[in-house]
Amino acid sequence: MRGSDVVATGGEVAAGASEALRDGADRFRSVAQLNMLHSLAAKLNSLGDAAEIGAAITGELRTIIDYHSCRVYLLQPDGSTLLPVAFMGEIFSDYEKDTVETLTTKIGEGITGHVAESRESLLTPDAREIDFAVTIPGTDDILESMLAVPMEVGDTLIGVIVLSTLGYGKFDDEDQRLLEVLASHAAVAFENANLFQAEREAAETSASLLRLSQALTQQHSVETILQQALDTIPNLVACAVVASYLRDEDTGMFRLARWISLDEALARPPGDAEIPPEVASAFERSEAEPFALSEEIVATVPEALWLIQEPREVLVAPLRWEPERLGALVLVAPAQDASFSQDDLRLARQ
Repeated sequence: MRGSDVVATGGEVAAGASEALRDGADRFRSVAQLNMLHSLAAKLNSLGDAAEIGAAITGELRTIIDYHSCRVYLLQPDGSTLLPVAFMGEIFSDYEKDTVETLTTKIGEGITGHVAESRESLLTPDAREIDFAVTIPGTDDILESMLAVPMEVGDTLIGVIVLSTLGYGKFDDEDQRLLEVLASHAAVAFENANLFQAEREAAETSASLLRLSQALTQQHSVETILQQALDTIPNLVACAVVASYLRDEDTGMFRLARWISLDEALARPPGDAEIPPEVASAFERSEAEPFALSEEIVATVPEALWLIQEPREVLVAPLRWEPERLGALVLVAPAQDASFSQDDLRLARQ
């Protein structure tokens, strides 16, 4: 056997041993990560609150995948906004400056929005190389690796998990596979939390309606009945102000009977506590069914009749009792640009 052959064989042996060591290390890494992944997934499924689930992901995902920043986005009811319900950034870095306001994005915007829109994971060694990437306001254009995966239940998008770390090519295909598995567990956990929250809110609503019904049967005057209703409504429908109006049978004026403010900074007693019949009829959409008046329509109402210092959408629930008695419950939206939902109208109808 020639010496060169001996050397070559020795090199092959060394290379084989090195490759075997790498394979063993990779297998060990995979097993350890999978064990931690199963533990985290089990914890997520035991949580019933979206904030707790998000916090568990950002707090414990680092035991599986090393990162400098982790952001968990949930798709909001408007179907376009991606809200960061949890995020964690490395101290003494630009990631530490992240806020809900700067991170909130829309479907189709930047890497996060693109992943939400395409429903496909994105792994990039340098986010600056992505044409549709955007720089978060107030941060530097830095070299960072990014990994973003969608959270889905069936055909329903729940949100997106985004990991970032400083440096080039810090995430690999194995990290992507692990995060995709975690994202599927997280999506189910978030969906279950939403269902649990909906059931809890439905139970609380039913209980509030039952208490109101029981209380009303014990009242004998219109004023006390209205006060009981006003005390209960904010527990059922989010609003800044709730007020009750009664129509004067002789003049047709709608007189402000009672009102409750939940936004003391903006609420104000109306300058005119009576609504003339011609104004009421101009904005009345029904004498029987609840209806909403948009912010734009409310802006055309005489300002002296406003219950708050700025125009906001209002929900009007007409009241009728005895042969000719008329009134209305009026709810002011909790914020500008906020709208009352169909569920709110359904509750008002009850």
